[in-house]
Amino acid sequence: GKNCFVYKNYLKVSYYNNLCKYNYVVYHVYPCSFSDCLVSIVTSSNSKFFIFGEIKIFKDSEKSDSSFFTKSILFSDKSFVKVIPKLEINANNIKCKHGVSLGGLNEDMLLYMFARGIDYCLAQRLFINGFCEVIIKKIKNNILFFYIKSFIKEF
Repeated sequence: GKNCFVYKNYLKVSYYNNLCKYNYVVYHVYPCSFSDCLVSIVTSSNSKFFIFGEIKIFKDSEKSDSSFFTKSILFSDKSFVKVIPKLEINANNIKCKHGVSLGGLNEDMLLYMFARGIDYCLAQRLFINGFCEVIIKKIKNNILFFYIKSFIKEF
């Protein structure tokens, strides 16, 4: 509806050989609506991810603001992430954006940590925790927050 807000945060941490599909579709039918989606993926082994994100701004939906971003870290050469963003804009005076980032552990960061006596496993955990923190810190339920934090530490 008019003046509505939708925030969607999705975090997937994959240890094993998973096949995951994630569809995000948002329609802005009324003016002055807002949507924001962040998909974060940490993957190892032979995991495969397919992410489809669609934003559609209908005619007469002026002053709508929408975004869809995907960030992925791959810890295996066999991991695979495919992101298919789609924007369909049929109105003027709107803000609409999308983006994808994909990578692995930064070698410069690892060298920095090694020089300070941090081994590879701990460096990897610190990197994953920092990456996931963007979404985890938004969780308001304390039980769920600490459960997810403990799960991430086991990666």
